[in-house]
Amino acid sequence: MQSGLCRIKLQKDMPPVLSICFRPDGRILAGGRADGTVRLWDIQSAACIDTLRAARPYERMNIAGATGLTPAQVATLKALGAVEETVSSC
Repeated sequence: MQSGLCRIKLQKDMPPVLSICFRPDGRILAGGRADGTVRLWDIQSAACIDTLRAARPYERMNIAGATGLTPAQVATLKALGAVEETVSSC
C-alpha cells in the first residue's frame, strides 16, 4: 500500500546512491552506490540486510592492445582484475 510516508532515510555519510530498484513484491530495495556496492534494504524494518561487493573493479577487463598505458598502470590494472589476452580470429 502506498502511503507517501518516508520509510527509510539513508545516512548522509554514506557514498551517494546512483540507482535504486524495488524487488517486484516491494519488500526489498536495492541501492547501487558510488563506491561500487549494492545494499539491500528490508522495507518493513528499514534494516540493511546485505551489502554486495564486486571482487575487483576491473575484473576480467581485457586491456590487450590498450595504448598510452605505462607499465605501472598496466600492473595496477592487473592487480585490480584486468587481464591481457589476445583474441585470435578463426
